[in-house]
Amino acid sequence: MCGGGGGGGGNLKILAACNDTALFEQIKTAFDDMGVAFDRVSKGEDAIKEDDYDIYILSQDLPDMKAEDVCKNLSEDSIKIFIGAMGHGQRRDAFSAGADAYIVTPFSITEFFTVFKRQIDLISNKKELNSLKTAYEKMLKEQAELTEHMMLYNEQLQAEINRRAEELSAQKKKAFEISQRSITLEEALKDKETLLKEVHHRVKNNMQIISSLIALQMNTLDDKRMIDILKDTINRVRAMALVHEKLYQSSDISLLKVKDYFTDLITDIMQSYELRSYKTVNTKINVSVDMLGIDLMIPCGLIVSEIITNSIKYAFEDITDGEVYLSFRKLDNDKFELVIGDNGKGLPPDEELKKSRSLGWQLINDLVKRKLRGTLQIEREKGTRFKIIF
Repeated sequence: MCGGGGGGGGNLKILAACNDTALFEQIKTAFDDMGVAFDRVSKGEDAIKEDDYDIYILSQDLPDMKAEDVCKNLSEDSIKIFIGAMGHGQRRDAFSAGADAYIVTPFSITEFFTVFKRQIDLISNKKELNSLKTAYEKMLKEQAELTEHMMLYNEQLQAEINRRAEELSAQKKKAFEISQRSITLEEALKDKETLLKEVHHRVKNNMQIISSLIALQMNTLDDKRMIDILKDTINRVRAMALVHEKLYQSSDISLLKVKDYFTDLITDIMQSYELRSYKTVNTKINVSVDMLGIDLMIPCGLIVSEIITNSIKYAFEDITDGEVYLSFRKLDNDKFELVIGDNGKGLPPDEELKKSRSLGWQLINDLVKRKLRGTLQIEREKGTRFKIIF
């Protein structure tokens, strides 16, 4: 194995598999100008043995096997850059074998640097996304542990309350003792309420941190599809965070005001998307249910977030005066009816929706069926109207 270049390159390991001396000198000159260190082998089988490199430069002049065969035997996580002559067939075979880039010979140092820098940026972005995923999984684990501790504390506190209540009922004549124990119970309940408020506050703060981390990552991307995916993820996190924020602010920590929540949620979604200057999207909210618990509010909030986000993004492409609306009421049979809709261009047929692999559509179906145990009806007359009964 032969080394080349010197210094720089960060912690990335680079291997050039090249048999042609002139081509190797050209590669070496390019890396020297960039201040990047690399190793060299002249046979394909030697490159396959060296399976711990981050980037492989594969020349199509290897004496013992094709560069495409070498590429297929390398780690999927590594970057493979092919170097070869101009030809659609050669480029096609290279990319079919798993190449990440193709440099046509002869090449300039500027061209080589541009391709190499792009691949390094891809590696860096992948590592940053993995770090973000690790942080998110850690947050979920900590939240689950905190919830488990809260449930245990609640059971212990409830058992203590029951025990004290029995003692008080058996000692009615001891007024002073009864009053003292009542004070103790009130303090315990206040402690419980304070602790629950702290839990909601911490959960909200953790979700805001996650939103900020995703937003920072989004600012480093140029891919519009990835930006839209991360923006949708932020809206989902905010929908859940808003529930905990409202509970933290509420005087009753088990219930929150439905209309206030939906109004703030839709306002946040509208503000997160930049509408073109000639477009106007109005909102209409009609809520007759006053209070709702967290077990129903979170799935309802996520459903509303998905549908309103989809409307803002796609429903009004050819409409200048749009409207999104939401109604929520309790039916005579003690069930709830949640209606979300718009006056946009409408959704595709049911058959296409059922075939769709969209995360948002799968999330809506799962929340309606599994969390709310309800039914979903879609109407397409004068826009799109989702009616959920649970």
